[in-house]
Amino acid sequence: MSTETEKLRGAALLLAAIEHIITHPESWDQAVIWHDGDRHCLFGWCQIIAGLSPDADYCFEEVRDLLGLCTPDAAWLCAPSRTMDQIRWFADELAAGRITMTGRDCEGYDAEGYDRFGFDRFGFDRQGRRAPWLCTYSCVQL
Repeated sequence: MSTETEKLRGAALLLAAIEHIITHPESWDQAVIWHDGDRHCLFGWCQIIAGLSPDADYCFEEVRDLLGLCTPDAAWLCAPSRTMDQIRWFADELAAGRITMTGRDCEGYDAEGYDRFGFDRFGFDRQGRRAPWLCTYSCVQL
């Protein structure tokens, strides 16, 4: 592995993969399971850019570890339905240190009880405001 690729870990690796995908959008297909000829999902590109062999059998675990993510965050990031806007948001959060290896429980909530969008299990943000998708009236008839 070259010295240049050894430096690419964590947010730097994720940002390099995003830059490659933006520069070569025809080479990215998030619905691809890791690698498919010349097309790769985000984790597939991370594996290649990190200097590893494109190996579907180890892609998830290798990239999860290279990015320094817990399994639930890695699974969220590599989901086939993930859009580039969501991936870029995640990369910004990772680069800012707001996503860490110990980050979230199996339901996606951090140690303070908030999901990655800043809402608790009951749909309220840190300021106590109700999430916009919750109904504004009582759903329970007394």
